[in-house]
Amino acid sequence: MQQAKQHLIKIHPLTAAQNTPTKSVTFANGKTGLSVKWSSVTGADSYAVYRKAGSGSYKKIATVSGNSTVSYIDKSVKSGTKYRYKIKALKGDCSSASKESSTLLFLKTPTVTVSNAKTGIKIKWSKVTGAKGYYIYRKTGSGEWKKIKTITSGATVSYTNTSVESGKKYSYYVKAYNGKTYSSVKSCSALMFLKAAKIKSATSGKSGITLKWTKVTSAKGYYVYRKAGSGSYKKIATIKKGSTVSYLDKSAKKGTTYTYYLKAYNGSYKGYYANTVKCKDKY
Repeated sequence: MQQAKQHLIKIHPLTAAQNTPTKSVTFANGKTGLSVKWSSVTGADSYAVYRKAGSGSYKKIATVSGNSTVSYIDKSVKSGTKYRYKIKALKGDCSSASKESSTLLFLKTPTVTVSNAKTGIKIKWSKVTGAKGYYIYRKTGSGEWKKIKTITSGATVSYTNTSVESGKKYSYYVKAYNGKTYSSVKSCSALMFLKAAKIKSATSGKSGITLKWTKVTSAKGYYVYRKAGSGSYKKIATIKKGSTVSYLDKSAKKGTTYTYYLKAYNGSYKGYYANTVKCKDKY
């Protein structure tokens, strides 16, 4: 009796029902790049990440080990460029099929700084390539975030928030946008707004030049700055009480014209100055 032939069948470790992980791929702008996520595939021991920039061709950019690791942050992206991704599940020398993801424009996260200005809090941020504009969000103290301004130009990188109150702390973040695509966000440190200190008068007397100014709400004190003639400004005094609203400059010299300005402070927070005044020492 003729012996029956034996047939060896190699079974693919990634079954057809499980071989398209990109069917549930999601990706979004993150703080450091594009965040790519996908569904796990039974039997896979790693995943290959492929990327296409603009109208270019796909290139493998990473291999992610482990079946349960189903995310990757692509940090080698450029702001203003559109990207697509494919994910292939891997098992030994076998790989699953893949499905092309949708397209996403990468917008870099703006870096934000804030400072007290003459009329409010000035917010500055880094320009984001590809942005058509920016959304500015603010929270007061430990309150909720609220959008306070829409900037409609991608070239604009500053805004002064004038609806602030002296003595209150404010935090901000800026989100770049292009159509319905948005950058990730990073909030700045809280800043206490201190109203710009305004000098009301500077008068020359026998003992020196007397400055008088308007009290600033929540100020713990004031810094006094002075320059002689066309020289440079120097801090000449630190007033350690917020209720003090005058200062006698005894170091002024007869015949010299001085220019002064003040800044209110509260701990490490420093306000801006509202004006400068000139006075010639006559005595």
